[in-house]
Amino acid sequence: MKKIVVCGARSGKYPLEILAREPDCELAVHAYDAYQARKIGEDLGVARERVEIMLAANLPPGRTWDRGYFYADAKLMSAELQLDCLQDLFAHVPSGDVVGVDKPTRKKATSRMRDFRCTWQASVPGGEKLSFVSYPGCFCHRRADEGGLALAEVVSRELSASGDRLPPLHFLDMGCGSGFVGLLVAKSLPPGRVRLTSVDSHVRAIMATKENALALGVACDAILSDVGTPPETDGTFDVVAMNPPYYGDWSIAGLFFETAFRALKPGGVCHAVAKNGFGLRKEAEKRFPKTELVSRRGYVVLKCTKSSLK
Repeated sequence: MKKIVVCGARSGKYPLEILAREPDCELAVHAYDAYQARKIGEDLGVARERVEIMLAANLPPGRTWDRGYFYADAKLMSAELQLDCLQDLFAHVPSGDVVGVDKPTRKKATSRMRDFRCTWQASVPGGEKLSFVSYPGCFCHRRADEGGLALAEVVSRELSASGDRLPPLHFLDMGCGSGFVGLLVAKSLPPGRVRLTSVDSHVRAIMATKENALALGVACDAILSDVGTPPETDGTFDVVAMNPPYYGDWSIAGLFFETAFRALKPGGVCHAVAKNGFGLRKEAEKRFPKTELVSRRGYVVLKCTKSSLK
């Protein structure tokens, strides 16, 4: 039985086509993102039982396949992530039988294995410069995002203003990427003042966040999820920070605000950053009528207060 692995697919379309051509194959599909993995499973329908879906930062060590299929959309997968994914794929297909779909691949693996992991630094005013690691696939790999820095600076400034009067806070970094916003805020405050929870749908983002939290000595509950925080944590957070996607019709940003509203305690505060604060404000005010705008670094940080559970 031929063993086949698929990398880069964002739906069940291509796996289903492979099953139709080679119904007797043993098929595995790799995904980096929890939403992507769930979508593939839903698309497969009754064929789901015939396919192994692997949600992981890389293909599993020690596993090999007879053939690999690589799908890449330049709009959805960065060039560096494509190279990293291909390198990983060739390493797990000893025959070199790797087929590029919608994107040609080289004929064989390179003898030089590249390390795509990157270390960079960031800080907030008055805080120490901290080092962070990130991987291809993490939001703003290799650098601190200006919007994220603006968000971290506004939140840390506001919380630091309370000084010794600041009570211990349950802090949610939603869509955390490499975790740098939540970790910058946590490290800007006295030790023990922040209980940090970081959430992202990308498995490499959670991997980087865990590494960074451990290196910085910050206790962090890093959660891989494409549906926000677990229901049992509803109404337990004091502060939420988020840099939501705000392209298209703002629907994803709207889901971020819904999650923040559900997660916050009454009186809790959600901080969200955007280039266009007025467009994002329309989404925010569906849940948070009490919303203020703060300008920073050419971005706008929305400060949204939850006044009730309604």
